[in-house]
Amino acid sequence: MEAIDPAAELSVANNLARPMIHKDVPDVLKLDREVFDADRRIVLEWMLEEAPEYAWVAYRNGRLSGYTFGRHGFAFEHIGPVVAEDLESARHLLTVCLANRGGSAHYSGRATPRFRLAVVA
Repeated sequence: MEAIDPAAELSVANNLARPMIHKDVPDVLKLDREVFDADRRIVLEWMLEEAPEYAWVAYRNGRLSGYTFGRHGFAFEHIGPVVAEDLESARHLLTVCLANRGGSAHYSGRATPRFRLAVVA
């Protein structure tokens, strides 16, 4: 698995990701269901309400290409899930999600064998 510096060659200013809004939730839930094969609406809506600074979406050609959520923990800030159709979308999402976090320690879990690097095709 390759380590990726989300800030390398990518700035927040030229990023295709934007903050998630409630209007995005149906698209996010649809992709999330495809990836995780479960209805996770309640937990994802909770994450959006509790930690909106970690909720981001990326669209390409009018279609959702990825999203990320996070939550506040006792010792760390938790990032995830991060779901993207390609590595570029994942990098865009992580760049904006991690920007301006004030040097906080973050934990992102691990990718599953099915979704290596949290990127799905």
